[in-house]
Amino acid sequence: MLESWKEIAAHLGRSVRAVQKWEKEEGLPIHRHQHERQGTVYAYPSELDAWLKSRSVRPEAPAGRKASALWIGAGMAVLALVAIALVMTRPRSKPVTVAFGERDWVLISSVENRTGLRSLDGVLEHFLARELAGSRYVNVVPAERIGDALQLMRRSRQTSLDRALAQEIALRDGGIRLVAGGRLDRVGDRLVLSVDLIDPRSGETAVALDEEADSMENVVPAARRLAARIRTALGEPRPTAQSGRDPLERVTTPSLQALRLFSSADSLIFHDNAAAEQLLREAIREDPDFASAHMHLAHALHNQQKSPAEVLAAAKRASELSGRTADRERLFIAASYHSMTGDMELAVTHYKALLELYPDHFWALNNLSGILKFKLNRGQEAAPYRVRMAEVRPHEFVSNFAAADSLAFWLDRPGDAEPYYRRALALLTPSDEAAFPDLASWVKLHGAEQAWLRGDAQAGLAELQRWEKSLTSPAAANDFLIEDISWLYLAFGRAGDARRAGALVRNPLRRARHAASLAFESGDMETAARLYRDLAKTGWRPSALEEARLLLLRLPVPSRPADPNQRDRHVRQAAAAFASGRHADAIPSLRQGNVMRTIGPRQMQGWLLQAEMLASHLASEGNIAEAVTALERASEQRGRTLPDSKPGWLRIRGQLLQMYRLAGNQAGAAMVEGETRRILRLADEEFRRGLDGRGTFAPRSERLGRDFRTPIP
Repeated sequence: MLESWKEIAAHLGRSVRAVQKWEKEEGLPIHRHQHERQGTVYAYPSELDAWLKSRSVRPEAPAGRKASALWIGAGMAVLALVAIALVMTRPRSKPVTVAFGERDWVLISSVENRTGLRSLDGVLEHFLARELAGSRYVNVVPAERIGDALQLMRRSRQTSLDRALAQEIALRDGGIRLVAGGRLDRVGDRLVLSVDLIDPRSGETAVALDEEADSMENVVPAARRLAARIRTALGEPRPTAQSGRDPLERVTTPSLQALRLFSSADSLIFHDNAAAEQLLREAIREDPDFASAHMHLAHALHNQQKSPAEVLAAAKRASELSGRTADRERLFIAASYHSMTGDMELAVTHYKALLELYPDHFWALNNLSGILKFKLNRGQEAAPYRVRMAEVRPHEFVSNFAAADSLAFWLDRPGDAEPYYRRALALLTPSDEAAFPDLASWVKLHGAEQAWLRGDAQAGLAELQRWEKSLTSPAAANDFLIEDISWLYLAFGRAGDARRAGALVRNPLRRARHAASLAFESGDMETAARLYRDLAKTGWRPSALEEARLLLLRLPVPSRPADPNQRDRHVRQAAAAFASGRHADAIPSLRQGNVMRTIGPRQMQGWLLQAEMLASHLASEGNIAEAVTALERASEQRGRTLPDSKPGWLRIRGQLLQMYRLAGNQAGAAMVEGETRRILRLADEEFRRGLDGRGTFAPRSERLGRDFRTPIP
């Protein structure tokens, strides 16, 4: 059996393109194995030989055209041979001509993408960096070291690293052994990934390798094979190159077995805390005085929301044993202990001290940034630490997502976030998606969100349709992704598509909650009220934001103990005041909330609802100027909206359009209306029926009663 186009073409002595044309036009006997997402070809030599023997002779070309056709055909054949030779005659594994030793440095330059496919920009270099960074034999030059060299050259740290510049950096550095330069080519319907390892001193190629991918989906496996071959070519022992195991952690224990168990658990904590817990308990059995294992156990238990007493017992034991450890461990244990006892400021102090001594301590970066961002609401301060996480562990999905999220949402540097988004998408695995379905969804839909920000409805909807088709795969069909696709459809004005996609949510309670939220956010208050009444019959426990919606809809709110730390509690309090007619109680907190600059993207949906309530009340009192200010401040948050808060942002723009008209600001009104029309230019008829005569959302406040009303000019 011949199992690829290449083998079939070789058997017939023709090019791949020629035999594909023969199959299409002349019935060449090709068979296919049909897999879940694509097919692979195969053929039997006996059938091919019989077909070739019986193939009818083509009629000769007319005399006047025969010679020219022959010359054209010969020219095309020569060009085809040259193209094939350029790709296929590259050495598959040339011996290294420089001495490359264990832990020598390789600098990865930017890859020249000659395929015309922009989605492949940056993918190969990031994936090679990830695979090589996992080696215990090869060192990959980190971004900080490259940035320092660029700074000495008086160049921006964001300068694209082409091959010539990479070679110069390697020469200036003096400790970099090889430069890896790459290309992506398109040959027919195949993609060719090529890498040259260059000696920066001589400029000669030491190793030249290439791999092929027959589709976009197979680019990542081809890059993985290419990275494995690079590691082997550089002299890495085969078992190490194949195992992909991380090095043992630098912690204090006399037991090698305990150290191995701890190191395995360390790599699992992001994805499987239950498995990490079992490994850490085994490590502690091997060495009961293993301080770092006790503290890692405390973290694994905490991440599983186990008993606080059990968590604190493990943390306390680690603290008691920490006096026998090195500074690196002792500071980490102290910082972790303070965070688990609730003293976040003292934990921050210890983590920062640890990072002064050991700036590459991954868990210190992770934990410090988490405390600053989620516990102390200081996202901007956390951002540099989260970016640093991606440089320390470039091969981890979560680290790259954290860097992208911080750059885009907290530092307002979306351009700098793009490489990390691309790298995160390239690194995304089924285990990542299972552990972090919300993060996986945001990375997958990043392209559609960028199209929404640009006002490119056609590109955004095409991207959403592509991901919606992927939901047929059980691994891809996580409910976060389905809901976010639904929200983005609504953000583009596709109400029917939003409802249809939302109906695909697999969990019944979650599906019902999403349907009610979708109706409320689209302004269909009657449907929202009906769906929330149905939900109340199930005994569902609403979130603070859902309670706010119930109050604004004049529906009863289930009684339950108040959680003072719950997200969106402020919007619930304001909604309760509005629902009971106590506007004076709500306005001060709404004013304060509207100027808060540390609101996180996950809180944006509730925060925009607060801004909407504030502006509606101010306008009802005739205070148009302050209403405009509140709406403008909320409108500035466009780039920090997640899929579920984008429809709320459109409502804010609708209110702002009305306020501009009331204030006589025709230029502002024209700008807002033009922007809204660009975003919603492909809106469906169902959505357009919800628009008022000025081309934006009908004010939802009209449907919520006189206590929550915006006057209409």
